[in-house]
Amino acid sequence: MSTNETNPTQDRQVKRADEAITENQFRETAATQQRHEDKKSAHIVYVFDNNYAPIGGVSITSLFENNQDIDEMTVYILTEGFNEENEKKFAQLADMYNRKIVCMNVSEKIKEYKSMGLKPYRGSYVPYLKMFFPDFFPEMDRMIYIDADTVVLRSISPLFKSDAFAADALLGMVKHSVISDTGNVAGYEAPFNSEVMVFNVLRWRTEDWTAKIMDSIRKNGVIVLSADEGILNVACKGEITAIPLEFTFDPIFCAIPQKDLLTVAKNMLYTPEEIASAYDAPAIIHMAIFLGEKPWQLGTIHPAKVYFDEWLEKSLWKDYVRQPVKTTFLYSVEKWMYQHLPKRVFYRIWLFSQKFFVKQELKRLRATNAT
Repeated sequence: MSTNETNPTQDRQVKRADEAITENQFRETAATQQRHEDKKSAHIVYVFDNNYAPIGGVSITSLFENNQDIDEMTVYILTEGFNEENEKKFAQLADMYNRKIVCMNVSEKIKEYKSMGLKPYRGSYVPYLKMFFPDFFPEMDRMIYIDADTVVLRSISPLFKSDAFAADALLGMVKHSVISDTGNVAGYEAPFNSEVMVFNVLRWRTEDWTAKIMDSIRKNGVIVLSADEGILNVACKGEITAIPLEFTFDPIFCAIPQKDLLTVAKNMLYTPEEIASAYDAPAIIHMAIFLGEKPWQLGTIHPAKVYFDEWLEKSLWKDYVRQPVKTTFLYSVEKWMYQHLPKRVFYRIWLFSQKFFVKQELKRLRATNAT
C-alpha cells in the first residue's frame, strides 16, 4: 500500500537496499498507514495470463464495485500478455469505475527465472511471480495480492486496520482453512495460504527477502502442495501475520454448513467465533477446485458457482464460453456423496481424502527428490 502514485513498466530496474530497515523508515511507514485512514489508497496485484483474463476480469469487477469507499485504487496485472479484446476490456473496466489498471508484461522476468535454474511448478512460473512481485514495485510500501479465481463481496478496508498493517509486519496471510497438517519436503506444517496476501514491500526490499527466499528454495526445494504457499511458509516463518478468515472463504465453507464444519473439524486454526464471523460476512470467495470442478465450467456443481455466475453477468466478460466439466471416476463418486449424503458425513469423508492426498503427494515428491 502507498500514497505515492506510480506507473511502473515492464523494463523498470529492480532496486534493492543493502542496509537494514531503520527506525525512521518504520515511523514513515506508520505515518503512511495513518494517512490511509484519512484518504484510503489501495494498490492491488493480480497475476494471470490471457486464458484466465475472463476469470480475473470477473474478480476485478467485483473488487471495484464493492470497494467504492476507497478513494484511490490501482490494480496491477502481471502477465505474459493479453489479446487485443481483453486489453480493451480491461481499459474499459478501469474507465467505468474511474480506477487504474496497469498491465505489466513479465515475459523477461520469467526468462530470468528459467536461467536461474528454477523449475516450473505444475508447468507454470506464476508461483514465483506471486512471491517476487515486490521486486517490480521499488517505490511502494504496502500492496495487497489477490488470486484471480476470487470474487470480492465487500470492502477490503478492514485489512487496513488489521495487524498485517502494523509497521513491522512483513507479510499478512489467511491461516489454512481446512487442515493444518499439509506439509512439504522439509516436513514443515504450512498454516497459511496464499490466495490473499498483504506485503510490506518496504521491508521486503530493504531486508532483501527475495534473496532469502531464493536461499530457501535452494535449501528446501519447491514445496509440492503449493509452491508459493509452501515456500513462503518456510522462508518467512515467524514473519507472517494472520489476517481474518473472511478474506479467503474457501469452497468447502460454501459447501458445508457452519455447524457441521465445527462439529467435524478438530484442527481448525481459527476460533469458532472467527469462523462464525466469516460465515456471516465473507469478504473474498476463493473459487478453488472443488471435487475436480471449477465454478466457470459447464455443468459444474461447484458450491461457489452462484457467486461467479452473478459477477460474470455483471462483467464485460458475460459472453464467456464455458467449457464442459471433465471428471474422473473418483471425482464422480465424491460428487455423488456430496449430492446425496448428509453434509456432515460427506465432510468427514472429504477430510480423510484430503489428508490421504497430502500424504501420497509428499511420499511421491520425496521419492522423486531422492533420485
